Amino acid sequence: MSHFFGDGLTEITTQGLAGRSDWDVGEGRRDIRKRYLLLCVLLFLVAAFAVSVVVSLMDPLWPVVPIDNGFEVLFENVTLVPMAGGEAVLSGMSVATRDGRIAAVAPAGEVEVSGTARRIDGTGKFLLPGLTDMHVHVADRTDLALFLV
Repeated sequence: MSHFFGDGLTEITTQGLAGRSDWDVGEGRRDIRKRYLLLCVLLFLVAAFAVSVVVSLMDPLWPVVPIDNGFEVLFENVTLVPMAGGEAVLSGMSVATRDGRIAAVAPAGEVEVSGTARRIDGTGKFLLPGLTDMHVHVADRTDLALFLV
C-alpha cells in the first residue's frame, strides 16, 4: 500500500503483518508479553527459593564432628610450610592436632599421640598450618580426601 503526502513527491510504503517482527505488535500485546515475562521471572525465583530451602534441610555431605571431642590427627613425614616470613620449608616433619588445634610439631617419629589417633602419611606432600586454603570447589564427597595431605 502506498501513501502520498501533501507535495505528492514523498512516498512511504508500508508492509503487511508478514514483514513485521514478532515483538512489533500493538500495545495490548506488549502488555501481555511483559506480564508473561514477569510471571516467568517470578516463577523462577520462587522455584529457586524452594530448592534452596529443601537443600538446606537435607543431611550434610559429611557428619559434623564437634571440635572438642578429643579427636586426634597425626600428619606424619610432611614438608611443613611455616607461615612466618623468611622461614624455609621443613622436610620430614610430624604435626599432631587435638580438638581441631595444632598440638605438636616435631621431626618425624618424635610426636606421641594416643593409639586412637588418625594417622595420615604425608610423604612427598606439603602441609600448610591454619586456614590458608579457604577457597575450594568440591564436586563430590570423595574429593574431600584430596585436601588431607
